[in-house]
Amino acid sequence: MSSAIFMRRRRYAFAVFWLLLMVTFTVPLLFNSNTPFDARTGQPLVGAKMVMSVFGIAIEPILAPFFIIAGAPDYRIAAISCGLWLFVGTMAYVFVDERSKAFHIRCFRSFWFAFKILALFLLYLVFVLVTPLPSWSLVVNDPTSIVADLHSHTLASHDGIVTGSQNLAVHRDAGYHVVAWTEHYPGPWRSTVATATRSSDVTPVIAGLEVNREIDGAFWQNYYFVLLGVGSEFPLDDWLIQVHDEPTLRAFTDKIHDIARGVVLVVNKSLREKDIQRLVAAGVDGFEIANFGHPHITPPIRDAMVAAQQSHRVGLVAVSDWHGWSSFFRTWTIVTSAGSDQHPAEQVLSALRERQSDRIIPVVSQMFDEPSLIRKIFAPFIETIRYAHELSTARLLSWWLWALCSILIVRVIRYFDLRAGLTFLIMTSGGLGLALLFRGADLIVMWHLGAPHRLPLYVGLISAASGTIGLFSAGWKTREMFLERSLRRTQAAG
Repeated sequence: MSSAIFMRRRRYAFAVFWLLLMVTFTVPLLFNSNTPFDARTGQPLVGAKMVMSVFGIAIEPILAPFFIIAGAPDYRIAAISCGLWLFVGTMAYVFVDERSKAFHIRCFRSFWFAFKILALFLLYLVFVLVTPLPSWSLVVNDPTSIVADLHSHTLASHDGIVTGSQNLAVHRDAGYHVVAWTEHYPGPWRSTVATATRSSDVTPVIAGLEVNREIDGAFWQNYYFVLLGVGSEFPLDDWLIQVHDEPTLRAFTDKIHDIARGVVLVVNKSLREKDIQRLVAAGVDGFEIANFGHPHITPPIRDAMVAAQQSHRVGLVAVSDWHGWSSFFRTWTIVTSAGSDQHPAEQVLSALRERQSDRIIPVVSQMFDEPSLIRKIFAPFIETIRYAHELSTARLLSWWLWALCSILIVRVIRYFDLRAGLTFLIMTSGGLGLALLFRGADLIVMWHLGAPHRLPLYVGLISAASGTIGLFSAGWKTREMFLERSLRRTQAAG
């Protein structure tokens, strides 16, 4: 095959790829909906919509793989499925494209190239995991309603990689009016609670913490609770150590209510359907019907929570359980106004404490149902269609703008006699590497300035190492590309 024919086919393939991509995104736009859902019923929520920030719209194609994966019912399965399809698809493409070569060479080259593409995909995943990026915000038509996230963490938790100020900034950008800091017990939660209490004077922060207790008995197990509005002055250590069965759990919730004037929510992790009524009898104030950190919840458990709300008016909330990993939010809790002049944080606590469940609406971008086997296997295709269905006009225009810019950049690259595809891979690897290097340095400095746990250090080192690998790979491939161009020009001149 001559070089001219080969390049012409590549150009046709590139044009067809962009055409199909644009059609894929444009057709679902005719049926576009950015309407969130009520996590209790799965029905679209009237009076609210999801919006994207201007910066998020501007970098839409960069965020698209992240949105495709993170928006899936189970993002972990979707990431694995996308990685496998990317690896196998790349191998198949290279194997067929180099059919003129010997079989063993085709196998090696296809495997090696697919491995490098998978490594670039993993580099991207590390980038979106450790870097706060633009995400959905929930906008409610009623200006008096409060949008809250009642479960999040900071550096005071052993698995947190975000400071308190960063936590508030990201939540504020994501449209939340109230955020709860619920650090893992028994870490340095008292200092965080004190900070949250001081911050609540000017910023709507709810002091809280996350505890787990093993309850004895045939029907009990290890449960996780979120305590909200509990000040650092209360003897929580003494209260918790006494909890070991149903009566002592009831005594504990009574103390939280009567003495601390706090709220007890149940995390959906490890919950069973038969536990719901027993926990209600033990005096809890509500359940996390949607938790983005632990997205799986079975329909029977969801139905049991809804039944408990209807019978005992306990609150059902949708929370992020955010620890600083990425900044993709899919859960919100709306608390409608009671017409009082209370501080927004106190309005949220009051609605939960006084069992005003009709004021509390758990909201999700889509239901956290267990994906079917077909959806798991074909996640890259099904989730891409879902993503396209969510695109707004502005986000679609961003795609078209990037497509046009890409075509212009390809022309410039070819003008300088460089390989367009390889140049884009170099730009991607170098850009990700540079971003990860800066983010890694930021996390290391964060740890050096007094983080109580070592996780920011470890994540920072991994990020910096990943960034270094990305930059080195970009530099190496750039060197190879220019050497190849020099060789072509020498041969042409000779």
